[in-house]
Amino acid sequence: MKKKATIYRGGCELRFYDINGIEYPSVTTVLLALPQPTALKNFINNNPNAEFIAAERAFIGTLSHFHFETKNCITLKTRPILEKVDWQFYTKENICILEDIKTKIDFFLLENDLKPLHIEEKIWSHELQTAGRVDYIGYFNGELSIIDLKTSKTFYESDTGFDSHSLQLSAYKQCAKETLGLEIQKLFILRVHEDSWWELKEKEFNVGGFKYARELFREKYGC
Repeated sequence: MKKKATIYRGGCELRFYDINGIEYPSVTTVLLALPQPTALKNFINNNPNAEFIAAERAFIGTLSHFHFETKNCITLKTRPILEKVDWQFYTKENICILEDIKTKIDFFLLENDLKPLHIEEKIWSHELQTAGRVDYIGYFNGELSIIDLKTSKTFYESDTGFDSHSLQLSAYKQCAKETLGLEIQKLFILRVHEDSWWELKEKEFNVGGFKYARELFREKYGC
């Protein structure tokens, strides 16, 4: 499976995967079709530096993910690849933030029993017509789980009626079943931020919600 070059439509960055000659939008791209939470819309509309701040947090998020993946893949044959990052954000302040987040990730791993099976695995679903890469598939305290790492300040529960984290993980669960033949038992978001300790939240399986988002995406972008 090869990742296709990013496509821009209507000012949005849409990512696709080539699955045996069929182009599937990424799971996170599909979720762009859902209504934006009010707090996010207000932040974008009222903050002239919103784009810069988002890029800086993406830099921190990418390197935090790489640390999480590297620490978890010790027992696996595969090794994570560091995605392209904008090194202009490699400042003293951001280095301190990264070190803080990495320490909290290390404590999470020490305080829990993780046995990884797949790290940053590319998976897809023909039923959902989507694909993506999942941070962690494996056993978490004895149960076969998917864990997705976030470095946001809070969980940002949506006021639109859609829990995008639940829909994201639900899609990954279906993809894991079709691609890897795994029946995932638990879905988790691991949130790690410099202003608080690590926090884990279990999410409910809601594949129907993702299917609705997929229809919205198809209607909006025609694919």
